[in-house]
Amino acid sequence: MRQVNPALRLGFMTQHQGWSTYNGMDFDAWFGALGAVKGRPGEGFYFDTVPDDVLNKALSTSRQACEYPDTVNDVQYELENFPYHNWQKSDRIVLAEMGMTFAQGMNGVLLNNCHMQLGFDGQGPLYDAMRAVKSNW
Repeated sequence: MRQVNPALRLGFMTQHQGWSTYNGMDFDAWFGALGAVKGRPGEGFYFDTVPDDVLNKALSTSRQACEYPDTVNDVQYELENFPYHNWQKSDRIVLAEMGMTFAQGMNGVLLNNCHMQLGFDGQGPLYDAMRAVKSNW
């Protein structure tokens, strides 16, 4: 990538600590090897049948982000509902999840929730709710 465009800012996606105990979490080495200045911490919270699970994701992603090297200046939380069925979370919990993200100091949210079944139009009410509370964040 650097040969194609040296100005390209690379990122690196990490996962929760339980998935990385075999090889450790040497973020300094990993981000350094890539020259990555962006990070996307990960953890699963795909549906809200157990609403408290959002707290596990909030703590895990925050823990990862705080261990990123100082050179990482852009941290984006991924809000998703794998395996990509129609939206599996209420708008209310999505707004709470996003609020926790910003309270943790992350720069933004990657909305991985646009589904072929719904298209952008099917997400309208959720996006309207996000716009309505944006000033609170």
